[in-house]
Amino acid sequence: MLNNQTPPPLLLFLHGFGQKRTAELDSLRQAFQQDMDILMPDLFDPTDARDSDGILWANRALAAVERQLLKGREIILGGFSMGAVIACWIASQLPVHKLILVSPAFDLLNLKNTGNVLNTVLHQF
Repeated sequence: MLNNQTPPPLLLFLHGFGQKRTAELDSLRQAFQQDMDILMPDLFDPTDARDSDGILWANRALAAVERQLLKGREIILGGFSMGAVIACWIASQLPVHKLILVSPAFDLLNLKNTGNVLNTVLHQF
């Protein structure tokens, strides 16, 4: 990228709670990869039963957005399911350009009880 060019917008998209994580969003990535940069960070490791703290996951997502904002990026923040809940929380704290929510899990989870619910589910596996 040349110094006088503005970088394309960054779509930072947060996955939901599931084994596939960012893989469940491959179609979304393919649809937008020509028009913008895309970042889909993995928020947790499903093979690590100790990685079950939903608040930690939210803070990992928050840190990913903060790193991009420090680079001067225009952030389009999105999330699927639990990722949409986390995206809303981040958007309430940081200056994101747009917010995209896909099937937000507001009825099922919130940031206060996410850790307890996920810990229970992970231990069932």
